[in-house]
Amino acid sequence: MWPCLRNNAYICSMMNKATLDFIRQHRSDDVRTLALRQAPRAPKSSVKAAGKGPWAPKGDPSATEKGPVDLTMALQQISGWQTARQKLPTWAATDGIIYPPHLNMEQCSSELTARYKACLCDSEVGGARYEVRDTAFEVRGSRCEVREYQEDESKMNCENLSSDGAQQHFSYLVPRTSHLENNTSYLENNTSHPEKSTFIDLTGGFGVDFYWMAQGFSRRIYVEQQAALCDVARHNFALLGLPCEVICGSAADVLAQTEPVDVVFMDPARRDQQGSRTYAISDCTPNVLELLPLLRQKAARIILKLSPMLDWHKAVSDLEGVSEVHIVSVQNECKELVVVVLGARGKEQGARDVLVVCVNLLADGSMQRFETTYHKDANSLSINTSLAPCSLPPASCPLLLAPQYLYEPNASIMKAGCFEAVGQAFGVQEVAANSHLFTAEREIADFPGRRFGIERVTTMNRRELKEALDGLTQANIAVRNFPLSAAELRKRLRLKDGGDTYLFATTAADGRHLLLVCRKIG
Repeated sequence: MWPCLRNNAYICSMMNKATLDFIRQHRSDDVRTLALRQAPRAPKSSVKAAGKGPWAPKGDPSATEKGPVDLTMALQQISGWQTARQKLPTWAATDGIIYPPHLNMEQCSSELTARYKACLCDSEVGGARYEVRDTAFEVRGSRCEVREYQEDESKMNCENLSSDGAQQHFSYLVPRTSHLENNTSYLENNTSHPEKSTFIDLTGGFGVDFYWMAQGFSRRIYVEQQAALCDVARHNFALLGLPCEVICGSAADVLAQTEPVDVVFMDPARRDQQGSRTYAISDCTPNVLELLPLLRQKAARIILKLSPMLDWHKAVSDLEGVSEVHIVSVQNECKELVVVVLGARGKEQGARDVLVVCVNLLADGSMQRFETTYHKDANSLSINTSLAPCSLPPASCPLLLAPQYLYEPNASIMKAGCFEAVGQAFGVQEVAANSHLFTAEREIADFPGRRFGIERVTTMNRRELKEALDGLTQANIAVRNFPLSAAELRKRLRLKDGGDTYLFATTAADGRHLLLVCRKIG
């Protein structure tokens, strides 16, 4: 039970006007500073009547009339809203959203990843390609307007009108909305499939994934065993305009009593009873492996969000009926491992192959996406020739010849380990088996990762290094299959961090230790 929630009542009903005003007036302030603030005490009669702590807004003469400020609740809401500004812009732009404690905000999906998972609810959409359509939000007071994003605009502008008429204004970058190739929103696309009637989320949590994934279904069921989170969900979904059923109970009990559904989503808790992180599927709560037979019996499609630390090969081996694996990164940081399992009500799987999708979602709304096919019987990966960016043979030019380009795969591809498939698809050559760096004689604009122009290539010979790095005082250093760490190499080269120069230290196929001096492209 949250310390600031009593008797499982809606949180909003526990906040008096003073608390709400305090949140509105200070939601852009530093939370730690607010926590140390010394506010005047309200009269005992007021405190007793409100059933709250003794906090009141500092310098507010009408505090006794409004009741004391529940500072614990206020700080939780301010902290949650500040996190949501970047992580959940649509929710942050909706006045009145209630935010749970920090741990729940930390564990919930971002809006970007939740929108991506919404595309996986339909088998016809799961393997589709996407393009970006621009959207912006404008907020004034309690109104939220969604309008088309103009070319010269790149920020969310919000104003809060406080009770004294003063305005608080802030701006921040907003992730743009992903759309399908046919220029229709994937949410609109989902609603065009009337046969998709029921979606159930058995591990509801804060409800971010549920909100986006359930949009295209006529019946939406949210399940959560914590009563406090259920109360928050009822309140927030009503504000967001999402009709749904909220059930307080365990995933296993609700699943056993549920009629067959179209899609089931689960994001099992990845912490043990001591609060330590867990990664194995069997160590999560609830245990998906134990529920899998019943899940496959009840659902046509099961979508599982697993730890990004988990080896996806292990997940495919442990889970029967896996048809898709999605490795999702945001800004080149691996965030989620999402597995799609076909249930007994789904289409029969013709071959023992798994679609592996590596996705990197960028802040401007664009997406780097690479697909490969995993053959379970042969334990091997191959490119999907129908979707391969190109079918050129790998480059065979000597590494030390210039001009050349260097390519570093994004975090999702690094996690998937599909380096050979990437080389075949883009016609690039890996520097060495364990370098995970590729070179080519030409620039490849759609390579799923970072692109660099190679300016110099040198060995670690002292004379060669001095000539290659002459006049250089700072650089961004990365090491791949190299005996020194980035910090150790930086110290040896006597370079500061930063600047426009990128140094990649690696080991060539012939065993030479090389340093590639590069400039970033794009």
